[in-house]
Amino acid sequence: MKTRSSGTPSEHTGAFQGVEVLSKSPPAGARRVDALKARFGWLPPEYREFLLEFNGGKPAAPRFRVGNGWSRIHYFYGLGTGFAYSDIEEGLVTFAGRIPERMIPVAADPGGNQLLLSLAGEDRGIVYFWDHEEEYRNDDEPERMLNVRRVAGSFADLVRGLTPAPDAMAAPADAPAVQRREPTSKRGPAAGRKRSAREAAPSAREPSRARGGSRGQAKLAGAQRQPKRGGAK
Repeated sequence: MKTRSSGTPSEHTGAFQGVEVLSKSPPAGARRVDALKARFGWLPPEYREFLLEFNGGKPAAPRFRVGNGWSRIHYFYGLGTGFAYSDIEEGLVTFAGRIPERMIPVAADPGGNQLLLSLAGEDRGIVYFWDHEEEYRNDDEPERMLNVRRVAGSFADLVRGLTPAPDAMAAPADAPAVQRREPTSKRGPAAGRKRSAREAAPSAREPSRARGGSRGQAKLAGAQRQPKRGGAK
């Protein structure tokens, strides 16, 4: 897997300076990018730059805000990536009739939700989060946009606002150590611990309470106190 950081060629604005993207996709040529621009009539200059520089891939810092929660970019779409799941052209086919016609998919999260870039209308240049689990709300009319919400004012703002994803496997440094709780059951200290067969079975050599051992000891003590029959007159 290649690691590519944005440079500052003469044709680039440096909008993604310092952005790190992991990608297997070959660079998209200017002709392919301009063909996409001609198809829709417009591309944000920063998005064109992103395609020329990175052409999709996985961002090293993937997390972004969605409403009051968070999601993460699983991969950016590119052009001619060689992978159907991460190619813009394939995405346009997959989501035809499901997303507004003025928008293109630019990224996906791990759950299959999409990030859409508007290329026309009053919201031109704005990036939206498309929730596939609420797609039914549109009633086959994607222009109603009942399952989308705005996440960034521009594609450049989206990328620059990405943050590293926290390691779910690592506990915070100030997290208290996990302590083993002592059993508090009414069954006694041994509650919660499975006894072995040897512990559970009463001993054959020692009288146990379960077998009436205490009663046997009482009878023996009583017999010792009784006088012997046929004693001396």
